[in-house]
Amino acid sequence: MFLKQASSYPAYNGMIDAIESHLSWVFLTSEHAYKMKKPVKLPFLDLTSLAARKQSVKKELIANRVLAHGVYLGVVALTKDKENKLHLAQYTPDSAACEWLLKMKRLPHKLMLDNILKTGTCRKTLLHQAAYKLAKFYRSAKRATITPRAYFESLNARVIKNYKVLSTRRYGLDKAQVDAVHGNQILRLQTCAGLLKNRARGGHIIDGHGDLKAEHICLTSPPMIIDRLETRELRITDPIDELSYLWIECRILNHPEAADIFFETYKAVSGDNYPKLLPPLFKSLNACTRACFAAWHLDDPQVSNKEKWRLRTAAYFALALEQ
Repeated sequence: MFLKQASSYPAYNGMIDAIESHLSWVFLTSEHAYKMKKPVKLPFLDLTSLAARKQSVKKELIANRVLAHGVYLGVVALTKDKENKLHLAQYTPDSAACEWLLKMKRLPHKLMLDNILKTGTCRKTLLHQAAYKLAKFYRSAKRATITPRAYFESLNARVIKNYKVLSTRRYGLDKAQVDAVHGNQILRLQTCAGLLKNRARGGHIIDGHGDLKAEHICLTSPPMIIDRLETRELRITDPIDELSYLWIECRILNHPEAADIFFETYKAVSGDNYPKLLPPLFKSLNACTRACFAAWHLDDPQVSNKEKWRLRTAAYFALALEQ
């Protein structure tokens, strides 16, 4: 592949590391990262056209300059010249873009929160700085215009959607356990209906990050929080919901106390005395959502290591059982 060759990048002759995710390829030089979207179609995303991928890259660039200032550098074109040769970031009137990439500053892997938690090298001072940055972002984030009823119904729809996915036999989960988790979530939703509607009524539903994982938090100074979703509809959330998502990710890494710092900092900075019944509900819901994302990899014909994703689906679902 052209983008795996060092000669494809201006003034670079080192190694190229290529990382594949479900939605994209990321090509790493020593100083930069180039992210290319895959032409995939999922229930919540359609990137099958070149125009859609270009728009997605442009939106991601804009969305991430808020929490990762100086990291997201611009959009570059992969083009073909008259001789059908590929070029990166060389767009001329007689060339046609065949793909679009997001160019970013490469962040140090050793300082990504997931790696820090795995290696046990976490410095709480830097963790508190990242939590403070995120809490300030939540405090100033644009409030979503959603009615209390619509917000409650969106949560109910998430519960139903997760149940439909996780009860699918080919994903290998115990049907009785899936039924039990689903029933428990429906009961909790009804119990917390008034509290949840009050969250929307009180302006607590915001335009957040949308995919808050440990691997998206870099403990540089200042800290950087990357990979904010480019689709605004997928970012509409309660900060407590999003922090519960982070908690699930940290719990998978056996360090939920890292996410607890984010909860505590958010409460101190925002003054949001959120009901104690909400985090357990959101943790259960997010564990199921993550189990669904893992399960979808089992349907991807390009994924070779199916057992890895089967185990990950089971691990996330096990956390839902715990809540």
